[in-house]
Amino acid sequence: MPATPRALAGVLYRQGNFKEAETYFAKAVGLEPNNDVNNYNMALVKMSLQKPSDALPYIQKALQAKPDSAEYTFTLGQVSEMMGSKDGAIAAHIKATLLEPGYIKPRIELGRLYDESGQYDKALEQLLAANKVDSNSLEANNNLGSVYLHKELYSEAINHYRKAVSMKPNDSRMRFNLGLAFTGAKQWADARDAFIQVMKVDASYWDAYYNLGNALKDLDRYTDCVKVYQRAIELTPHHAEAHNNLGLVLYELGRLEEAIAVYKRAIELRNDYPDAHLNMALSLLAAGDLERGFQEYEWRWRVKGKNFKPMRSFPQPLWDGSDLTGKTILLHAEQGFGDTIQFIRYASWVKQRGDRVIVECQAALVRLLQTVAAIDQVIPAGSPLPEFDVHLPLLSLPDRFHTSLQNVPRQIPYLQPPESAPLQLTGSPKVGIVWAGSPDNANDRQRSCPFEAFADLLNVPGIAFFSLQKGERSIDLQAVSGVTDLSEDLRDFADTAGAIAQLDLVITVDTAVSHLAGALGKPVWVLLSFAPDWRWMRESVTAALRDRPDSPWYPTARLFRQPAPGDWASVISQAKNALKQWRSNWGSPQQSADLLKLGNALRRQGKLPEAIAAYRQSIALFPDPIAFNNLGVTLRQVGDQAGAIDCYQQALKLNSNYVDTRFNLGNALKDQDDLTGAIAQYRLAIALKPNQPNVWVNLGNTLKAQGKLAEAIDCYRQGVAIDPHHASAHNNLGQALLQAGDWREGFAENEWRWHVENYAWPRPPLPQPRWDGSDLTGKTILLYAEQGFGDTIQFIRYAPLVAAKGGRMIVECQPPLVRLLQTVAAIDRVIPRGEPLPEFDFQIPLLSLPNRFTTSIETTPTEIPYLQPPADSIALPKSTGLKVGIAWAGSPTNRGDRYRSCGIDRFLPLLEIPGITFYSLQKGAEVGDHRIINLDSQLGDFADTAGAIAQLDLVITVDTAVAHLAGALGKPVWVVLCFDADWRWMRDRPDSPWYPTARLFRQSVAVIGEVCLRR
Repeated sequence: MPATPRALAGVLYRQGNFKEAETYFAKAVGLEPNNDVNNYNMALVKMSLQKPSDALPYIQKALQAKPDSAEYTFTLGQVSEMMGSKDGAIAAHIKATLLEPGYIKPRIELGRLYDESGQYDKALEQLLAANKVDSNSLEANNNLGSVYLHKELYSEAINHYRKAVSMKPNDSRMRFNLGLAFTGAKQWADARDAFIQVMKVDASYWDAYYNLGNALKDLDRYTDCVKVYQRAIELTPHHAEAHNNLGLVLYELGRLEEAIAVYKRAIELRNDYPDAHLNMALSLLAAGDLERGFQEYEWRWRVKGKNFKPMRSFPQPLWDGSDLTGKTILLHAEQGFGDTIQFIRYASWVKQRGDRVIVECQAALVRLLQTVAAIDQVIPAGSPLPEFDVHLPLLSLPDRFHTSLQNVPRQIPYLQPPESAPLQLTGSPKVGIVWAGSPDNANDRQRSCPFEAFADLLNVPGIAFFSLQKGERSIDLQAVSGVTDLSEDLRDFADTAGAIAQLDLVITVDTAVSHLAGALGKPVWVLLSFAPDWRWMRESVTAALRDRPDSPWYPTARLFRQPAPGDWASVISQAKNALKQWRSNWGSPQQSADLLKLGNALRRQGKLPEAIAAYRQSIALFPDPIAFNNLGVTLRQVGDQAGAIDCYQQALKLNSNYVDTRFNLGNALKDQDDLTGAIAQYRLAIALKPNQPNVWVNLGNTLKAQGKLAEAIDCYRQGVAIDPHHASAHNNLGQALLQAGDWREGFAENEWRWHVENYAWPRPPLPQPRWDGSDLTGKTILLYAEQGFGDTIQFIRYAPLVAAKGGRMIVECQPPLVRLLQTVAAIDRVIPRGEPLPEFDFQIPLLSLPNRFTTSIETTPTEIPYLQPPADSIALPKSTGLKVGIAWAGSPTNRGDRYRSCGIDRFLPLLEIPGITFYSLQKGAEVGDHRIINLDSQLGDFADTAGAIAQLDLVITVDTAVAHLAGALGKPVWVVLCFDADWRWMRDRPDSPWYPTARLFRQSVAVIGEVCLRR
């Protein structure tokens, strides 16, 4: 008997041959159009072919024939969902369950649909009913796992996913969901195993790698974690979250540069990614790049998580750093106690900007912050606020003040303890201890030390230990004896400050107590995890201080770091040995003096970190002005200007007549551009000891930087009068006289430069005599460059005057200038520096020629041009309108570069002027998307630059070699100058005796990085 069309269609359908099955089902329907089974089968095959709109009339016809069929009603629900009607699907599935309560398929689908729409309780009702009918249903168990996962009921989710996986072990999706449930339950090891099983089933399952990385991170398996995240990134290179999490792990491993690079990539992939910006900020801050770090830290307000909340909403605006005269500002705490203590230091700086400062803080800090003189009112959080004009969260203050390592506010102490009950008298040194922070902190697992490890410190004899530990961990003390527990007496941080003030030392993990002790100026040892919070840093920007043992925020702090993640034993061992040494030296001036001598010896050997540690130990034992002074000198050597200033101020508190410290403090203040403060210190030093030429010279330099040229000259002359052989006094006098226009005496005094200590000689001494200006007929003279490119270009103008004396002229210069100087007719031969010299009879450096020719303003050689572009000059790209070349920065190795150079952003207003084509003459710089033609790749040497300038209508530049080159070529050049410009540009004139085509634009006040382009 031949098979019927329906039978054939059924076979084909079960084989998955849906297209042919459709043909035979259609024949069956044609034979029996009202047969409900035929119509139902036709609906199924249409659904299998993803034709839900074609399936709909068939399932409807089947239901017309058999309206009470739960199965047909369920299928109608499936078709409705395929057609985009979830409401229709839910209605059909509900009807199916009413028609046949024990039919679990519609209940499973209802559970899934409710789960997807967030109606978890409704989903559970349906799925539990299905599970009751058939506890071994794969779909019911899988969907129950999903609902429980969404409800964060992880134990139940794990049970159902496990059952589903046992029924279908090779289903990677269900194994993955099981891993997510373990993750939610913080069962990291089980999560790891689950994700590994996923990858065994499907090696390309990207999400499994990503989540395995997360599990390994929580297991502190950082090295393995890096490899897994890198594999996830290989599979999905554009996934920003994977890059971000890789950065987190690299940070934990102390690989900050790599972490920063990975965060940068995450931000490139998704610029509006708050977590990556914040993590970038934390890495930059930990690496010591505070200014960029605090800028990025402003992204914290957009991060979602329990440690960060949206910024407080006030009708008043955020303070932008502007003047606050006549206004009231509200500063409000935003994170932990330690953050508030650390950043309340900025209150005094805010107070300098205006009238009234209100601080809102945690209630436990109110009494303590009331000791800060700069704060007018302290409000506990949650209380009504008084009126104010602007507001700012405390941790945004470093960004407003452009904080860097060099200008961290360190007026220590900046908090004061209230009157407190005295601690019990003891003849032993008193040491406060804290071993754990708040368990609510996200990093508490890393930063808190197990008490059984910490307790080994308590075995050091001869010390009275006082516990400052608060909270549930204070119970740990029950395991030891001999420690005075102060927790009951510490009601708030003012009480804690009162206790700390009576201690000799505090040893603590990274908690608010470390900040409080540091803010009080108390010696504090901070025990840190391997990858501590950003504020303790990992590296200094100075290579000599990698993994620094000190803190730029707290000068009295000493840091003990884990050598490997979780290694508290090593930290405690280091601290215990240090504590034994501290105890043996405690209170001994002789031991302090020995450490001071050791510090001096280490500094002379160039072992600066070791010297700093020795000085700090000396001071901890016996505060001495010499130790503070020498520590300041060493900190200044490693670039820590703020730390140096703090040390000098501490030394002067102990001995206000310490002349060397007054001088050193003046130098440090000048480095920080506090010229008024520097002058005050120099004058005090002179009042104490008038016959110090170095002080007179530095006072002169500072007055000159203020534009007080006549006073500066008087100071230099005073230095020369005290010591007629003081080379620096003579040399600075020479430069000041040149700036003032007295060129004859100025160039004569400038010859003392050769005797200045550490002067950068351009070449080894030559045996041939220095030319004295006499006739050169029949002789050969060597002129050689001695300073920068601009100096060589400026003073090669004297070559024709030398040639007029007869003889043959050789010039030795920097290699990039060789082709350019070969255009000077008076020169017979140009030799690049470093090559062998031919024979010659006399020699003279270029900058000594003005003195040989007794140059004055009236006799300046100004036959312009004295340089020529080469014949094979580069051709500029064609353009219309005026052609203007620009240069905005000089060599960063020049000691005055931060004053004379600026960023390209300062030139941007010029670029908006219509009808001008701008060309960049800047070497080694990117011009970005700005409207500038970048010539960098075409400018191989100064001859190429000269060729470019010759084709321009105007050059606008800061004080660089480009200014001299344009002037020497006779090209109109506008030179934008800092307030205290180099001597050759003189003072208070818009033109230059050296370059008739130059026009000078000067700062009216000294502002670093600003140039006077507005005019």
